Amino acid sequence: MDEERRQGENYQSRLMEEHEVPEWVYPVKEQPNTNLNPDGSYITGKRQRKYVSYADPLSDKQWMIAMENGEDLSKFIPKRRENLPAETNDSTSENLQMLKVMMLL
Repeated sequence: MDEERRQGENYQSRLMEEHEVPEWVYPVKEQPNTNLNPDGSYITGKRQRKYVSYADPLSDKQWMIAMENGEDLSKFIPKRRENLPAETNDSTSENLQMLKVMMLL
């Protein structure tokens, strides 16, 4: 009975068919982001820490003498040293290699 009524009324379904769905509804397939350094290693996203030296270049006696004489203390502060790479042991480098291999899979 319903079938006959639908045929007579030229009934259309309320649901959209797949070819009627607009393109903006479908997710865009993005290219995988390959974050590689020029040397071929992966960028981890962590920033490099700044080197901070809390070593006091002057003893208390030297500081007191410099203050009494009115000397500029900036000449006693050592210049910033170049950042040295952190010392790594073999297990750390092996772990990094394993991580790189796992990321490639």
